[in-house]
Amino acid sequence: MDEKEKNAGGTLTTNLPDLACYMQSVIGQLEADKKRSAVHTYTYALKSVTEFYGGEGTPMPVGEVFTPGRLKEYEEWMKLEGARKRSSGKEGAQKIDRGPKGLSLNTISTYMRDLKAVYNRFGSCLFCLSSKCDMPTKRTSPAP
Repeated sequence: MDEKEKNAGGTLTTNLPDLACYMQSVIGQLEADKKRSAVHTYTYALKSVTEFYGGEGTPMPVGEVFTPGRLKEYEEWMKLEGARKRSSGKEGAQKIDRGPKGLSLNTISTYMRDLKAVYNRFGSCLFCLSSKCDMPTKRTSPAP
């Protein structure tokens, strides 16, 4: 896949925050809201995407992460990554190899759905910052 395909779908400005930092703030907000299940899945989705980008400390600008090409690469990586982990963890055991079996499709779907939710939160945050709207979002609306 060439650079043009990786960045297809538009380019965001270069001064966007790092995905890991933004997801940590979302996770913190979910913890404050006592959404333990969401905290768990977001944390593991963050761990997975961080591993895909090269480990902790590797920059993940939001504008580069959320492109169709990069997301497809991440999805393909997850399909193969589970197979690598399983084969390296079970040395000495005889196992019939039936081709690559990565992470389960449910896990991949969950991680991609979490990234989509983070992207949507980020997008609405950008909209409110750029248009200076005072429209209440789902997280900031007053309780009835």
